[in-house]
Amino acid sequence: MVSVIVFFFLPGVNRVALVHRGSLLIFPFVIIGSIVSLCYGNIYGIGSYPMFFAIMYFCFTARAIMTKEFFEKMLDTMCMGGCLATLIALALDNNLPRAQAGFPNPNFLGAALMISVLACIYKVVSKNPQTYIYIVYGAINALGIILCGSMSIWVIIGIAATVLFLINKNTNLFIALVCAIVVVTLALVFKPEFFSRLDEVGVTTQNRINIWSFALQNIKDAPILGRGFFSYRYLLEMFLPTNPDIQRASLAHNILIDSVLCHGIVGTGTLLTYVIYYFKDMAICRKKLKQNKQKRTLNSFVIAVCVAVAVYGLIDTTFIWVQSGTLLLLITSGLGADENKIRTIQKSGLI
Repeated sequence: MVSVIVFFFLPGVNRVALVHRGSLLIFPFVIIGSIVSLCYGNIYGIGSYPMFFAIMYFCFTARAIMTKEFFEKMLDTMCMGGCLATLIALALDNNLPRAQAGFPNPNFLGAALMISVLACIYKVVSKNPQTYIYIVYGAINALGIILCGSMSIWVIIGIAATVLFLINKNTNLFIALVCAIVVVTLALVFKPEFFSRLDEVGVTTQNRINIWSFALQNIKDAPILGRGFFSYRYLLEMFLPTNPDIQRASLAHNILIDSVLCHGIVGTGTLLTYVIYYFKDMAICRKKLKQNKQKRTLNSFVIAVCVAVAVYGLIDTTFIWVQSGTLLLLITSGLGADENKIRTIQKSGLI
């Protein structure tokens, strides 16, 4: 937060950080959301909007100054950070049914480790000279996912890897992935006891249905502006004394439902507008890279991560949390590395 305040008041930083299409939408989104949270007395929303602004502004700045070298070092840090989280889980969470390594929930840890595993996969795909190191990093991060017991993370990793291998035309890796998926599917059918928490799928699914039902009921009461960040938790604490059967959760476990519940149609539309602008920039950037015969591995990786998180968002909202959400936003800021590469080429007169 302190660094963002410094960035915000440094001369010239705003001209860099807020130059991207749609970036100015952060101001009405945060201002309206903060006012709505104050009106409802939603303390979680009141505290979350300044933090959201800080994270977004930081990532806007990162996108503006991003280089390929910076991006690669950032991913190195994520890979090693995931290994550290796994070691913490091994050392401190032996008495817990599911490891969380300082995260508020095992699923939040799983989401962060998923980003680390995908970073390791990217390093392998980009033919890093130290590929074997990233294979080791990936294995350690995968162990952390096993310890946290998140069932859906493996499917999301598979989706992200599939998208990355296909759009980046890594045929051999794609074939290897398909073979691995076939083996896992056969194991699920014939040896389901090898998979932890498989017997909880029915209960987990019903819990999500209960959460979605409660959220949808309350969207009807404030469909335009919502009630601010973490509205589900705010409403839970309001209604729990009179209705103890409400499913306990902090978020609505569906990114679209949670967004409409928290920010209403106006706020959700604002966020979607920025997302549309972002992917338009992504498409333009990819086209220019292709025209100039530049590698698109980084671009493909960002797309793969975004697709995987979007699919994951249908059943969980762990990337709304500050730890895992910041990792995701930093990866999306990697688009800036390709944008700056294109600007450099333009200045040289090759475009």
